[in-house]
Amino acid sequence: MLEKTEGERRLWRPEPGEVDPGGFIIKASPKNNGSQHLVLFTGAMAPGDAIPTHKHLVQDEILLIEKGTIHAHLGEQERDLHAGGMIFIPANTWVSAKNTGTETESDVAIFSAPGFEDHLRCESVPVNEKPTTISQAEENVCDRLGQVVYQGRGEKDPDSRTAPEAGAKPLLLEENEGEQRTWRPEPGGAAAPGGFIKVSPKNNGSRHLVLMTGEMAPGDAIPTHKHLGQDEVLLIEKGTVHVHLGEQERDLHAGGMIFIPANTWVSVKNTGTETESGVAIFSAPGFEDHIRCETVLANEKPTPISRAEEKECDRLGHVVYKDRGEEDPKR
Repeated sequence: MLEKTEGERRLWRPEPGEVDPGGFIIKASPKNNGSQHLVLFTGAMAPGDAIPTHKHLVQDEILLIEKGTIHAHLGEQERDLHAGGMIFIPANTWVSAKNTGTETESDVAIFSAPGFEDHLRCESVPVNEKPTTISQAEENVCDRLGQVVYQGRGEKDPDSRTAPEAGAKPLLLEENEGEQRTWRPEPGGAAAPGGFIKVSPKNNGSRHLVLMTGEMAPGDAIPTHKHLGQDEVLLIEKGTVHVHLGEQERDLHAGGMIFIPANTWVSVKNTGTETESGVAIFSAPGFEDHIRCETVLANEKPTPISRAEEKECDRLGHVVYKDRGEEDPKR
């Protein structure tokens, strides 16, 4: 569990003539917490700065825009995106992003497998060290380490004849776009907004990453549960929550994150005075089936859900809830 400014803080090494290119924070990776699937880091771009055209040879990536405005080129698509927007970048897909706004942009990048963090560490130094200038030759080595090709660095593209993963569709989505759903109420309860499913096999053919967004009113909670097949990252975009994760507990605020390994009990409660909003990213498909089972499309009327139906939804989504009397196969 990390707050916004916590993690492995690093400073970019400048190219010749470049002044203070800024830094970033690596939060989840094999080195940071033993993650074997998801890699996550946060960064920022000053107005006018850009992420140059590149593609990842092995990993799918999701880039979440937390603040600011960018113009993104993704494969054959291009579009402006604002705070709350996201980009799904399948492996072997060219992408670039430029801060076209007047404020510093901030973002979160999530990868479906380790690798790119080696590029990041190669092109940077820990925040307590002085960055040295990086040469073109060193950049080429860093790119090879991180399984990435940059179009402007004269590098050979080993996958020039490889199309993006079959069925995985690139996505450029704003905050209010995607598969919008509404929770089915328990008997005597009222339906509640269910948020958006944005990335999944059904939405865009993603075979690795799944992403959904949601909200919690003050006092509401995600009850104690654990995922049997997927690691999860939960990003707190707005509000204050209190989290129980395994044997740990703490408060987290906007910009905080929770890394939840598979088979780890977790609960989250909105302890603040405003509606909390969050983004959940999973390392593999499955839990979206639970979500669809317990919800309806936003333009449909929700019907009450029974305890038996909830248990079936849990089975579909590879999840166990502590208060539903379900057998824990991984106990």
